[in-house]
Amino acid sequence: MRTTCGGIRRISCAAGLCLVVALPAPLLQGCISPTNYARPGTDQAQVKADIDACTQWRPVMAGVVFGVGEGAIAGAAVAANGAKDRNAAIVAAVIGVLYGLIMGRLSAEHDVKNYDRCMVAKGYHPV
Repeated sequence: MRTTCGGIRRISCAAGLCLVVALPAPLLQGCISPTNYARPGTDQAQVKADIDACTQWRPVMAGVVFGVGEGAIAGAAVAANGAKDRNAAIVAAVIGVLYGLIMGRLSAEHDVKNYDRCMVAKGYHPV
């Protein structure tokens, strides 16, 4: 396996790209319920503050950590078999993003229930 300084930079850039791609706003929708909540006498700023307080970040972080780990393993495996640094970085990025999104989505399903319980505990009701 031939590792160069440029190859290490490319791999770290690919890992950074995985983090940027894995954290867009649509992915974060998996951390909160699609149900809209309302509470009489509450303004929009208070609703936003309560939504932010109940939002679960654990699924996003689990997806990022799992994706980066799996991507690194896949990239190292490809590089060990004689692939160029560029190709290993591409494989690491693709595998990292795919596994990260899948893991984040799977762990988000459980946390939607916790979000719903939190909003009901704050006095909101589904609309």
